[in-house]
Amino acid sequence: MLKNCLTIDHILVKQDAVDWRQAIQLAGEMLVKSGDVEAPYISAMQDSVLENGPYMVVDQGIALAHARPGEYVNRVCFSLVTLRKGVEFGVPEFDPVDMVFALGALDNESHIETLRGLADILLDEEKVKMIREAQQPEDVLALL
Repeated sequence: MLKNCLTIDHILVKQDAVDWRQAIQLAGEMLVKSGDVEAPYISAMQDSVLENGPYMVVDQGIALAHARPGEYVNRVCFSLVTLRKGVEFGVPEFDPVDMVFALGALDNESHIETLRGLADILLDEEKVKMIREAQQPEDVLALL
């Protein structure tokens, strides 16, 4: 499923963000532009961090931004932003975050299925390293 959701227009590499809010904004804007989510979904992802803490940081330098399934989501979608310089999310053992995935899911089932696809990639340390080093969105797609 991830391969179908993460398209060339949903990948930005080597971007600049001043903080975690802007990093989530960058990841979310691609999903809004494609019509996969509505604009309020970006704020919902940011609010989720404020309300629940930085649980979205799932590994060293990697965050998975998302909000409640269904709300403001038009179809299952994924985006990825890599950052030139990582930002702090507030998880000392995993900060700074330099790779932000954004997920939009319609329901819990699609949420879990998409996360499984992402987990397969994140468990491969070599792929993670290559995504971080990618200079073009096409470089990331080739890894999938």
